[in-house]
Amino acid sequence: MLQAIVRNKAEKFLKQDGTRIPREDLMTDVVFGGLRYFEPDQGGIALHWLLPDVVPVGSLLREVKLWPRRRKVEPDVVIDILQPNSQPLRLIVECKWLDFMLTSEQIDKQWSEFGPGAPDATGAVHHVLVVQRKIRVEPEAFFSAPPEDRAVRTLLLWRDLAAAANGRLQSQGSASLNRWVNDMVRVLDAADERAFSGWPAATDVHAKASDHYVFANRFWDEPELAIPVNTSMQPEEWTR
Repeated sequence: MLQAIVRNKAEKFLKQDGTRIPREDLMTDVVFGGLRYFEPDQGGIALHWLLPDVVPVGSLLREVKLWPRRRKVEPDVVIDILQPNSQPLRLIVECKWLDFMLTSEQIDKQWSEFGPGAPDATGAVHHVLVVQRKIRVEPEAFFSAPPEDRAVRTLLLWRDLAAAANGRLQSQGSASLNRWVNDMVRVLDAADERAFSGWPAATDVHAKASDHYVFANRFWDEPELAIPVNTSMQPEEWTR
């Protein structure tokens, strides 16, 4: 599947009438499903590359479960690792695509069924939340959550994963692991979730210091529309 997308063999699957419609479950499998095929040390390296602030260097991958289901609660991924200090760590991963809302109720149910206190959760637990747009995250789910809840939650954009993968120390992983990560990043790129790599070099730019502008970029959630601050345009003239 990775190569089919990378080599544009799955274009009709990703597009409908010219509009991209990547599937949430497909992208979840692209990023996290491949971890199942690597040895524990290489899987741990991959997770550290993708989640450097959550998974410490030297961790070992123990198990990856895609869409586990327990009493009608189904997170996208549950990952169990062994940290360098020999302490277990569980990652509960919930992914959202397009405008699907991430709610506190969903997160709380996942935490209750798969978090601390679950029969198979023997150590620390961390919730990883991956979305396309942070404005589609219910405030209580992250931004307005109590400090003790936010401490065990990490909110990321899909392109943040691509950026982390691009910034990895390649010498840590095997050649096969690096090939897989490269393909995964290229799939995210094909789905328009590429890492922001800086502004292109500007040429022949003529700007006056007295002009004030609001800049926007597809890699930012806000604003969705950018216009000069001193515009004379009326709201009905604005287009997205």
